[in-house]
Amino acid sequence: MTTPIDVNDLRGGTNTDDAHGVTMSADGGDDTVRAGDDLLAGTGDDDLLLGGSGNDRADGGAGDDTIFGDAGGRGTTSLRDVFQWDLAPNTGASDFSQNTGNVIVTFSEENGGASDNISTEIQNVTAIETGPLGAVDSTSSLDSVTNGPGNSDTYSLSFSDPVENVSFRVNDVDGDGVVRIQAFDVSGDLIEVQLDGGSNVTLLDTDSVAGADSADSNGGYGPDISAEYSVLVTIPGPVSQIQIFHVQDGSGNSGVNVTDVYFDVPNAGPPAGDGDDTLLGGEGDDLIYGNGGDDSIQGNSGDDTLFGDDPADGTVVSGNLIFNGSFEITSGMNTRGYGFVAMNGDAPGWTDASGGQIDFHNDGRGGIEPTDGQNWLDLEASPGNGRIGQDVEGIQVGETYRLTFDAGDKSNEPQSGAGENLIEVYWGGELIALVDPEAGQMDRYTFEVKGGAGDGSDRLDFVGRGDLDNFGASIDDVVLVQLASPPGDGGNDTIAGGSGDDVIDGQGGDDVLDGGAGDDTITGGAGDDLIVGGPGADSLDGGTGNDTFAVGTSTDPVFGNDEGEGLGDTIVGGEGPGNPDAEEDVLDLTGSVDFDILYEDSMDPTGMPGESGRVVFYTDDTKTTAKGELVFKEIETVIPCFTPGAMIATPRGEVPVESLREGDKVITRDNGIQEIRWTGHRTLNRAELARDARLKPIRIRAGALGPNLPERDMLVSPQHRVLVTGETPQIYFEESEVLVAAKHLIGQAGVSVVDTLRTTYIHFMFDCHEVVLSDGAWTESFQPGDHTLGSMGTATRDEIVALFPDLATHGGLTEYAAARRSLKAHEAQLLQL
Repeated sequence: MTTPIDVNDLRGGTNTDDAHGVTMSADGGDDTVRAGDDLLAGTGDDDLLLGGSGNDRADGGAGDDTIFGDAGGRGTTSLRDVFQWDLAPNTGASDFSQNTGNVIVTFSEENGGASDNISTEIQNVTAIETGPLGAVDSTSSLDSVTNGPGNSDTYSLSFSDPVENVSFRVNDVDGDGVVRIQAFDVSGDLIEVQLDGGSNVTLLDTDSVAGADSADSNGGYGPDISAEYSVLVTIPGPVSQIQIFHVQDGSGNSGVNVTDVYFDVPNAGPPAGDGDDTLLGGEGDDLIYGNGGDDSIQGNSGDDTLFGDDPADGTVVSGNLIFNGSFEITSGMNTRGYGFVAMNGDAPGWTDASGGQIDFHNDGRGGIEPTDGQNWLDLEASPGNGRIGQDVEGIQVGETYRLTFDAGDKSNEPQSGAGENLIEVYWGGELIALVDPEAGQMDRYTFEVKGGAGDGSDRLDFVGRGDLDNFGASIDDVVLVQLASPPGDGGNDTIAGGSGDDVIDGQGGDDVLDGGAGDDTITGGAGDDLIVGGPGADSLDGGTGNDTFAVGTSTDPVFGNDEGEGLGDTIVGGEGPGNPDAEEDVLDLTGSVDFDILYEDSMDPTGMPGESGRVVFYTDDTKTTAKGELVFKEIETVIPCFTPGAMIATPRGEVPVESLREGDKVITRDNGIQEIRWTGHRTLNRAELARDARLKPIRIRAGALGPNLPERDMLVSPQHRVLVTGETPQIYFEESEVLVAAKHLIGQAGVSVVDTLRTTYIHFMFDCHEVVLSDGAWTESFQPGDHTLGSMGTATRDEIVALFPDLATHGGLTEYAAARRSLKAHEAQLLQL
């Protein structure tokens, strides 16, 4: 059984504030927690945590938990509302509940020493605060008449949620009448009541709270509209219950009238719902929804299902709203040989409309066995058919709810005709179903209802139709849960699956999704997502948008570095409707080593690539033994590696650039074999690249600079210059060879900016500016200048100046001349590679 815990009526645990900044712990058991800007901890078993509006932190702890970042919350605005006497179900003013649209108000009479009814006599309604609701109905009131000395009565209004700024009048306090008004908060403590009385009443303070609470008539009589015998009642609140005590303390008869009651319902507007939440699943197989906002979600251990935004339309988003739906709570009931009985029609959670007895059975009669616990409800309790129901709290008007219950019939009862047991199901006073249960067994029945439908009471009733008392249809395991509305726009979420075989769906927004260890299934949904599979055989689907898939041992500084990423993965970039060619999904293999990319036949080495293929990973750099592979589809861009991994021509063959050191010899175009004087590198992380897009690397595809130039895809810094030769530079610049910065070639076939998680730029420097072979193409060595030295850190700059003292002066920088003419941006546009 799930126990709901609401921030507004929390008992026990840790509670630091009623509406904001709440710290709540649902220790032990299967709990439900709702809150605002709160810390929610469900440290027990299978918990349901509802963050509500605000930026929450929810930790499910151990167990198979369900966590919603924003569901279950209240609104953020107060609405004016009114309790109206003329909407009572009858004129006798018997106990009843009224759903005002935002709160349920329950009227009850406790002493019964006076006669009362609903009156249509015109009342004094001046100064009652109605807000935007307009004029008060002056012909709607409760009329209480004592009819004798010492007679009294107490009337109570209870609110399902605390209300504020209550305003109403008590009129006609004449004769020997006395009226006392008291108000109580959610804890049952007395709170302030403010009275403003007419000239013919005396205000008294008779309780422990400062301020008058009672009005005593000075004698004489006047009409209901008389201001002299009227009392204006104001209660700032928050208030959960109001009591009106009416007594006649002399021989003069007393009759008073209570007008319609106006009040504010806090947080009754639409829920904010879009908090930036932190949701932690803990151990166990958890189900987590971020709902709106930019959320951070971690499944931790277990096989978790994680959604960045709202659940799909029709997903269950609440616990069971029915109290004692399995009929296992029997407090106050009498024990019988067949089970339990409530003689006055009031069992825990359930009432009989006519006050007839309610029977919970557990004796197996007629072949019926309970489906949840030991007891079930019998609908034909003596003295006749029962109408047994429950006023359901927490219902939101217009939302959809799923009602399910088990029902059965006794095997020895008629299965047709007048004596057949049937069940009528009512919601909000309207018949929604007629159930004919099977004999000798319980079957499950399911219906959908709307909050506020029918008469707005949100009352569920079961009515039995049959002939024999105590042998009627049976009900058990009644469940009412809220279903999700259609999802809204998605937030930019960060989701980490952790260990286990997780299911992750980023849904809308630009999300960062990391499966962690295990065989995960990850879907990016709409938006430009970053998807990291992690170790294990993962299935990655980007959905629509420009997505990046990161696979390797050092691609993700946020979630850590794990060996074995990529092996066994299947990656689908996805294509949106309309113009699939406009999407640019990226597979990022940064940090991966010893692999080959094998495209399908659609690959065009000199232009745009094919979108499908395989990445084969090998055990070492000989690439003789494969240890696994990754399959990709609908991926427009594959990043094999950044500057680390570029091959530089040396006398001992091609050498990875990252392995070069000072003193190593490199083949140059102009001066043969030259010795490296200095090497350096700069690593840029995701945040730095996001802050300054000008630092993103440039990819030059194989063959983009000419036949086999370069021999393989090459990535360089935007300022890195490549050598362009041939007739075109000779014609335009009277130079057969020129240097062009990579960023000035963007837009040429095969040259483009690359979006990536991180990059490392490696530099090496000779005694003079040189042109060297990298990946089979001629490119420049590092050339210091005012701009480049100024952008370096102090330690690096000092290191270079120590090697080349002349560079400390402008003249020295000028003397360290470029090996070729360097084209400006507008000049580079004249080149046709």
